[in-house]
Amino acid sequence: KKNKKTGESYVAHKRKTPQKKCCGFSLFMNTVGRLIRNHVFVEKQKDIDRLHNKSRFGQVTLDGKLRLTLVEACYLKSKNKIKIYTGKKKTVGFEHLLKTALEKTPDFLVNYLVFKDLRERGYTAEFRKGDKSFNFCFPKKDKEEKTCYIKIFYEEEKISFKKIKKFIEKADGKKGELWLAVVDEEEDITYYEVKKIRLHAQREKKKFKKTEAVFLDKRALILDEKNSEELHETEFYGKPFDKGLQISTLETIYLKKREILDLKKPSDKKRVSVEKIERNLEKTDKDYFDRYLVFCDLKNNGLIVKTGFKYGADFRAYEGSPDKTHAEYLVVVVHMEKEHQWNEISRSLRLAHSVNKKMIYAVLDVKQIRYVYVKRVRP
Repeated sequence: KKNKKTGESYVAHKRKTPQKKCCGFSLFMNTVGRLIRNHVFVEKQKDIDRLHNKSRFGQVTLDGKLRLTLVEACYLKSKNKIKIYTGKKKTVGFEHLLKTALEKTPDFLVNYLVFKDLRERGYTAEFRKGDKSFNFCFPKKDKEEKTCYIKIFYEEEKISFKKIKKFIEKADGKKGELWLAVVDEEEDITYYEVKKIRLHAQREKKKFKKTEAVFLDKRALILDEKNSEELHETEFYGKPFDKGLQISTLETIYLKKREILDLKKPSDKKRVSVEKIERNLEKTDKDYFDRYLVFCDLKNNGLIVKTGFKYGADFRAYEGSPDKTHAEYLVVVVHMEKEHQWNEISRSLRLAHSVNKKMIYAVLDVKQIRYVYVKRVRP
């Protein structure tokens, strides 16, 4: 072309027309699915590659189609990543798809909320089709070989440790981790990691000399200074009382059954039997035997056990010396069959976290005591 003013020639280049963005939608909007009953089916291979092979949505059927659950379809639709048609080639909007899902799937809402939350946190959560134990699973970010299994609950539901035990065993059988997702009334989600734990400390059992103690209905006093000092400094029994030692009822019975204490009344110096103490305790403390079983088990496993009253627990337990370290564990004694409210569990875990301790539930089974560690996790 020539410049009209100077007459000089120049080469004109064709101006590139900028490509229009389709309302900000990504390439996923080219993905097409068809709503058939309770699923959305995707047929094109390139769409299947995008959704399943790269992003782990849906399951590939035997005839090569990708089957999406209504939870997955609603999530993709909310993100404008799929166009959905019915059999009559009518497009399906998000509102219509959501109403269909709510009508056909009883637990759709909580499934959708948790699925959406995990996906938006960067987890490739997959729907557990046909798995009654778990709702979703995903590979852990820090351990790709480790799979995390999700079970969802409403805040108002009750839960027993018998059920929790089954979920733990299922997850362990798949060599994975268990998370419980609790959805509250305002649709906020709290995640808890739950697993079995073995409480054990390397501690040599020391043989103590037999000593006399004065029994005072709920407590006992050891007045021998040397024996008091040895019991407290070696295994931290009781609390120093002048030059003697004041010990709790559980410690009194435990030491008496180990034939370390000779119990007498303060007035007439008559011997006091363990059987009589336990009969009196049964009248005032219905949970005594349960707590005593756990107390003995923890002691036999080398831990130092003290009361957990000020922390709202049955016990606090130490692996090391209480003079040198804080208690690692708060222990609550529960029955396998008893059902618990989620807000009760939430309060215990909040308190344990605030004092930097692990929350342990000592679950009483018919044959043994199982310890379950529960902690809140932030995905």
